[in-house]
Amino acid sequence: MTPEELKEKAVEAFKGPANPTEVSVGLSHAKVITINWDNLEKMAIEKLDADGDGKLDSKDLQLYANRFVHNLSNDIPSSASFIAGFWLGFRYG
Repeated sequence: MTPEELKEKAVEAFKGPANPTEVSVGLSHAKVITINWDNLEKMAIEKLDADGDGKLDSKDLQLYANRFVHNLSNDIPSSASFIAGFWLGFRYG
């Protein structure tokens, strides 16, 4: 692939209905940029790990769900409590 063809493909990628993640992964596959996936994974785990155990698992999801329900039931009027109750009923039975 010539540099002109690569430039043309990159311009097409940015013009299309692609989001930045798709563009980044596409440029990575085309060997235009290098993504350090291990570092990206560490950063994501640091941001999303709710219980601080160093891994993402169902416990983290449960903590986020509990926070979500707590915020809906305490900080928003009764219509949100209905939504949270509906979600809990749908989720747990």
